Amino acid sequence: MPQTMTRLLALAALAAASITTAQAAVPADQKTWLMDLYSSTDGSHWIHIDNWSAISDPCDDAWYGVTCNAGKTSVTILNLSANNLQGPLPTNWATVFPDLEQINLVSNDLTGPVPALSGFNKLMALYLSANPGLTGSLPDPSGLPELVSYYSVGTGFSGPIPPLTGLPKLKAFFVGNNQLTGTIPALTGLPVLEQFNVAGNQLSGPVPAAPGTLTAANSLLCGNHLDAVANAAWDTATGQVPWYTDCTYVITPSAGANGSIAPGFGVTPVVALNAQPSYIATPDAGYLLDAFGGTCTGTAAGNTFTIDPAVRNCTVIASFRSAAPPLPPAGTANAIPTLGEWALALLGLLIVASQIGLQRLSRKRKQL
Repeated sequence: MPQTMTRLLALAALAAASITTAQAAVPADQKTWLMDLYSSTDGSHWIHIDNWSAISDPCDDAWYGVTCNAGKTSVTILNLSANNLQGPLPTNWATVFPDLEQINLVSNDLTGPVPALSGFNKLMALYLSANPGLTGSLPDPSGLPELVSYYSVGTGFSGPIPPLTGLPKLKAFFVGNNQLTGTIPALTGLPVLEQFNVAGNQLSGPVPAAPGTLTAANSLLCGNHLDAVANAAWDTATGQVPWYTDCTYVITPSAGANGSIAPGFGVTPVVALNAQPSYIATPDAGYLLDAFGGTCTGTAAGNTFTIDPAVRNCTVIASFRSAAPPLPPAGTANAIPTLGEWALALLGLLIVASQIGLQRLSRKRKQL
């Protein structure tokens, strides 16, 4: 082969290699998002920042915590747990990382809301636990077809648990020790769920049916304010009999106008299962207790109301009325007092007696 031809082939091979290397680089939007994460979470103070640089490639240069696919063309794992990330997450990660399979950001100081998860069609595991500065709604996992594990324990999320639907592979759902409220959604659409932990929130109302796939003693429902109703399936799943042993309840006392109620007027004390606190109503001067109302059942004795054993959240409401007799309606004549039956009979006798007396007096005068 002529020398000129050999050189041309060598140059062509080098050019092909250069093209392949360029094509292997991670997409620009993925690198941009990662650099935004570095900036927004004080990357210069991360514990590990190996190879992170604006002039390097996350995949080709093996950035710390970043794993890519075999072709080094897309990020598949982001694992920066316990790495001193401080600050908010950039937005739109689900559209930027279509191949992401695992997100592990446990034990950092992340703050603010978490971007939407919709679009993570390959995501199998989400780990956000031990980031108490995270706020807003619990990230909604609905519709993630590959999701197996969802962990967000000890974060600052509030509001209701989102509907848990479209999750055919979900096995573990852990959201304990947040500030979640409302009821627990139905679990009927989770065909392989094995562990379910919502302990340490402010959830209330009835518990949903327990999936038959839950493994024994690997789920937690309390402490919450869930209605204490016997359920053998949850007894087995939680390993507690009854399952609501550690649940607590909010008893909310309040008073209408012209009086007060104690203890706890204006507050919402939390009581243990089967507790029976008493509440004393005190009318203002010139008023009387009218009635105890609210949703708590119990017993009233004078101005004191004692609730039945606490098994759900409820309220005690005291109302008051004036101690003075009611006035007649405006524009109506005062009622004329009338005599009773015996008084009328006595009056009749007196009239008859007076007539007889007058007759006798008249006769005497004539005789004189």
